[in-house]
Amino acid sequence: GRNSTVQVGMVVDSVSEVVNIAAGEIEPPPSMGSSTEGDNILGMAKVKGEVKILLDVDRVVGEGLLSQFEEM
Repeated sequence: GRNSTVQVGMVVDSVSEVVNIAAGEIEPPPSMGSSTEGDNILGMAKVKGEVKILLDVDRVVGEGLLSQFEEM
């Protein structure tokens, strides 16, 4: 049903980096105007001088996968 919980896993070829980022170090995503492309970005953080883009995994893979499960 619509209100049920579905657990989803992911398999990746490799992981290049794992970092811990404190909530206070995360800045809101930049405004993308009226585009929905920025909706998949949770925020941005600077780690060791490099900018990291934090994806909203639920939005990136969740919506499409959930609709597939609902069709089953």
